[in-house]
Amino acid sequence: MRFTRHIGIDHAFSFPMSYMQRYGIETWDQFLDDFMRHRPTADPHTCVDLLRDNNQRTGKTGELRLCEQWTTGAKSVFQFDVQG
Repeated sequence: MRFTRHIGIDHAFSFPMSYMQRYGIETWDQFLDDFMRHRPTADPHTCVDLLRDNNQRTGKTGELRLCEQWTTGAKSVFQFDVQG
């Protein structure tokens, strides 16, 4: 008998423009610097769940990326712990 394991990885290669404009982020390098400054997941003993609570750079759950604004079932990249 063969068993397989599956994992899900959610990659958001962009953030909503409203988020970028709110924080004055205009380039990919600025985005990466800002992201690492406010979400230092490379630091020892740091995980995403610890960084989500009380993180001032967490966006609003209603913010959508441009590609999501044209679909009816899209969810925001800031809507965590949900399917879809």
